[in-house]
Amino acid sequence: MKIRLWVATGLWGAVIAGLLLIPGDSLPDLSWFSLDKLGHFGLFLIWAWLWARTLEPLSTPKVSALLVFVCLWALGTEFLQAAFASGRSAEIADVLADVAGFTVGLWGYLRLHLPRRLLGKLLRVSEV
Repeated sequence: MKIRLWVATGLWGAVIAGLLLIPGDSLPDLSWFSLDKLGHFGLFLIWAWLWARTLEPLSTPKVSALLVFVCLWALGTEFLQAAFASGRSAEIADVLADVAGFTVGLWGYLRLHLPRRLLGKLLRVSEV
């Protein structure tokens, strides 16, 4: 079962990369905050659920590492989009939509799948 989750998570990452690297002249003209940003948000929301299922049991270090990875992935795909996808450019709004979608997806997964006491322990910030 875990192998299938890893494969599904990896394939969804490949789908995301493939969709984000489609040349701009192949896409309809979209306004600044429209289907484009919602698409980014939705793709990463789904990916968050896949990652959460794949990495269970979740811990604070896993969640932290996952958020760093996704931020780098979002930045990397925007860089590749600007460099290699004709008619496309890197947009910080896309990165924000990616990270927001992933964060909301991960938060939703945690809210639905972890008991309240474990959720509090996972998200607790240590006091200095």
